[in-house]
Amino acid sequence: MAEWPKEVRRLVTALREDGFSPVVTGEPGRSWEVAVEGERIRVTAAFTFSGGRTRRRPGTCTVDGEPHALVPQRELRDFWDEHEGTPAEVPAPVLTEISDPGGRVVPAQVKFAVDRLASAAGDRAEVRVGVSGSHWVAGIDLPGGDGLRMLFTRSRHMWDLDRGRPLQVIAGGEDKSAEAAGDVEKAMALLVKGSVPPAGESPPGAGPVRRAAPARRDLGVETRNMVVIRE
Repeated sequence: MAEWPKEVRRLVTALREDGFSPVVTGEPGRSWEVAVEGERIRVTAAFTFSGGRTRRRPGTCTVDGEPHALVPQRELRDFWDEHEGTPAEVPAPVLTEISDPGGRVVPAQVKFAVDRLASAAGDRAEVRVGVSGSHWVAGIDLPGGDGLRMLFTRSRHMWDLDRGRPLQVIAGGEDKSAEAAGDVEKAMALLVKGSVPPAGESPPGAGPVRRAAPARRDLGVETRNMVVIRE
């Protein structure tokens, strides 16, 4: 699975802390775009992967569809409020709904993940499995809306973790997907302990969960210096 470069993770995290809901699009190993968009404003940061490293490229800023000078991140809050009229709000995180599969046979890959999640969760929580649109979903629900979701999509006659949304984790009422960084072990640690264990310390259920779904995608973002990043 694709991984978000650490520069992208840092930027997304910083934008979320400022009250924005950035959208990340890109092609693994080639290029990425981080965008913040309202009714009037669209601001982007661009990244490309070249020579074994992630390089920052000029992004864009438009107001009412017209080009605008690049805006430093420290000024984006005021710039946004001035043109959009109201502060950007981050909606409360909600876990992906799991619907009844309607008699469909659970794919082997999904069933394996369910069994491993159940082993890791023990008697702390029940693992659910079902569908969401064209996806199969395995997940854990905890009180207060906390929980974990693994989304699977069909590719080349097989079901594998979805590239765009492989892992979602909400802990303490907050979206911790970026902190989990696409790693189910970290997600379980966040659910159980509220934080990721230090390097070298195994989180709860690390062995079986790790084997169930090797993490190949980082969910996360860049520095707080600029929303639109230049060379």
